[in-house]
Amino acid sequence: MVKQRLVAERGQLGSLEKAVERVMFSLRDWGVLSATARRQVYWAEQQGLAAGGTELELWLLGCVLRAHPADELVFADLVRLPELFPFRFTVTLDHLRRSWSFEVQRQGASWDMVRFVPPASFERTATGHLGAR
Repeated sequence: MVKQRLVAERGQLGSLEKAVERVMFSLRDWGVLSATARRQVYWAEQQGLAAGGTELELWLLGCVLRAHPADELVFADLVRLPELFPFRFTVTLDHLRRSWSFEVQRQGASWDMVRFVPPASFERTATGHLGAR
């Protein structure tokens, strides 16, 4: 069904079938999908994968914020970005506040905005990307 949907959306591309098989295999291997009694029918596991510790979670969030077109994001939205699939995050706002890589500002009653603070050896270029000085 996944292959059929992608072919309907993207057209019959030569590498599409193998790519779908590889992605589905990876998702099964990671435990994100579980096999059912029916052939090629899978159950989506809800818990996701643990990222492996606070430092790794902070690093992943920093990477996503650096790559994101917005300068800052609401914390609840940040930890649920599709780019972070299939990981589950346990990092809290307090972890971000204690980190030199993030700036957290409360806006309104319940909006905690998170901004990535690049190291001093980096600066934004004219195109908005981070680059070495």
